[in-house]
Amino acid sequence: EQSDVNDTGTPQQDTVTSPQDIDTRTPRRPAPPPTAAQSVDLIPEWELRTLKSKGLEDPINDLKQNLIDRPELIVYDGVLGGTMRVYSKESITLLPGSWAFAEFEDGHINGGLFLQYSVENGNIEWEVIRRKLY
Repeated sequence: EQSDVNDTGTPQQDTVTSPQDIDTRTPRRPAPPPTAAQSVDLIPEWELRTLKSKGLEDPINDLKQNLIDRPELIVYDGVLGGTMRVYSKESITLLPGSWAFAEFEDGHINGGLFLQYSVENGNIEWEVIRRKLY
């Protein structure tokens, strides 16, 4: 038999024991999407090993730095004296299958690039699949 009082003589708190016990009057909000500062790289371990065998010492950092160093991939002009570029590694998300997404900006407006990359003998080539100003 279950008691409403614990060993110290104080009343026990109600606990949720099944989904039916959850108070549905307060709806749960979905978690917000990750921001650029929270980007997550999704390259599997086997793909990282393949990139190392193709000449990248530190694949994630090498790919991101190479993309940062390639402002010519962004064809949009900056406004109000700004320069369009990918400014940080945190604004790049590497995806499985040699894909990447990068956010770029000039301090006033921003956009995104969806790219595919290839690596051979340590050389990284980028192909822009889609670019868009937001």
